[in-house]
This record gives sequence, structure tokens and C-alpha cells, in this order.
Amino acid sequence: MIIVASLDDPDRFAQVYEKHAGMLYGYAYRRVGREIAEDVVADAFVAAFRARHTYDPGYPNAFPWLLAIVHRELARH
Repeated sequence: MIIVASLDDPDRFAQVYEKHAGMLYGYAYRRVGREIAEDVVADAFVAAFRARHTYDPGYPNAFPWLLAIVHRELARH
């Protein structure tokens, strides 16, 4: 799992961004528009990176976890 591997090698977290950022941006864009969506997704990935030690590796797909983080960031905006 990439997120777990990023605990020892933080650069690996970029793969999580590359895989999911587009879909998360689309979700945020449909709710708040381009400019705010960019900020929301950026803030969400910072939060995800900082909380990656809490990710449950029993879930092979990180998208739902990331989507929940984006949802919280949208609520803050």
C-alpha cells in the first residue's frame, strides 16, 4: 500500500496525489467552482499527508478516505 510505504518514504505519497487528485478536484469543482476547488483539494492533500499514519491499510482503495477529507475541507470553506 502506497500510503503505508509513504510513512518511511514521504515522496511516495505523490503517487496517491497523481492517482486521485483529478477525481477529487472534479467532486469539489461541481460543488464550489474552480478557484475554491483548487484550494480545497490542495488543503485536503496536506491534511491527508499529515494524517497518513491513521490510514487503515485494510482498505486497498484510498479514494473513500480522501473523499471524506475533501468533504471536511469543503465544509470548512
